[in-house]
Amino acid sequence: MTLQQLLYIVETSNEGSFYKAAAKCFVTQPTLSIQVKKLEDEIGIVIFKRNSKPLKITEQGQLIISKARAILDDMNTLENFAKKEHLSIEGDYKIGIIPTLASYILPIFIKNFNKSYPNTKFIIQEMQTKNLVKSLLSEEIDIGILVTPLNEKTIREIPLFNERFLVYTSKSHQLYSANKIKLKDLTENGLLLLEEGHSFRDQTLELCKLSKIKESKITYQGSSIETLMRIVDLNYAYTLVPELSVMNKKSDMIKEFEEPVPIREVSIVVKNNFPKEKLIQIIRDQLTEELPAFVKKIDNYFRVNI
Repeated sequence: MTLQQLLYIVETSNEGSFYKAAAKCFVTQPTLSIQVKKLEDEIGIVIFKRNSKPLKITEQGQLIISKARAILDDMNTLENFAKKEHLSIEGDYKIGIIPTLASYILPIFIKNFNKSYPNTKFIIQEMQTKNLVKSLLSEEIDIGILVTPLNEKTIREIPLFNERFLVYTSKSHQLYSANKIKLKDLTENGLLLLEEGHSFRDQTLELCKLSKIKESKITYQGSSIETLMRIVDLNYAYTLVPELSVMNKKSDMIKEFEEPVPIREVSIVVKNNFPKEKLIQIIRDQLTEELPAFVKKIDNYFRVNI
C-alpha cells in the first residue's frame, strides 16, 4: 500500500471515472487502473464496481476511501507543518561552543540577535570538542560552533570562516626577533599549551610536529588563551593563539606565519535532520557580517586538522 495508491482511489471517487482521475493525477488511465487493482488485491477488498456506469463504489470501498482521505489530509497537515517548522526560528535552542571561540564570537552577535528576534532564545554552554560532539549526537544540544572537519556522517558542517594561527611571544624568547615565523621555528622550548581536551591544544601540537612531546617538557598548561598570553607577558615563553583572541591587541609580540598560513576552519554544526534551516542561515549571516574585516578566507593556506 502506498500513498500514491490512496491518492488514486480518492481522486477516482471524486471524479467518478478512472479516465478523469488519471488526468487529474497526470498519469495514464492504465497506470492508475493497475495501481488501484494492486491495492484492492493487497487488502482483499473490491473498492470500485467496474461494470457499472457511472462508476460505483462498494460499501467496503466507501470505508477504505474515507480512511484514505483522512490519511492524505494528515499527510498534507504534516507537510504544511514541516514547511512552517523549516522557516520558523522561534523557540529555545541549546548551543554548545568551544572555549577558544566563545568569548570572541558570542559578543559579536548575541546582542543584535536578541533585538531582532526576541522570541528566539539561546541557552549557551562552553564545551570542549569531544563533549560537544557527544551532546550534539545525543540531542542534548541543538547547535554547535567549533573547529571542523569532524568527519561524522550524521553531522552537517556549515563553514563560517577561516581563522589564522598567530604566535604570541615574549620579548626574551628567540621567536621575538623574527619578522615572520616559519613552522620549523616552533619548538617545545618555552611553549605554553592549553590543557588536554581543548582542540586548539591538539592543533598546536600537530602544527609544531610535537604530538609525542612529553608533559614534563611543557612549561605551563592553561585553561584559557588569555591566561597563556598573560604568562607570556611575564617571562620567556611563547604560545600559539587564534586570530580573534588578539583582535583588540596591538603588540610587536604578535607574530604572523610565513605562507602558506596555517588556519583553523570554524563552522556551525547540526545533526543532519535538524529542521531549522532558516535559523542556521540567520546565525551564519549575523556571525559573518559582524566579524572583523581581517577575518576572512585566505586563498593560500593549509588547514590544521584535529
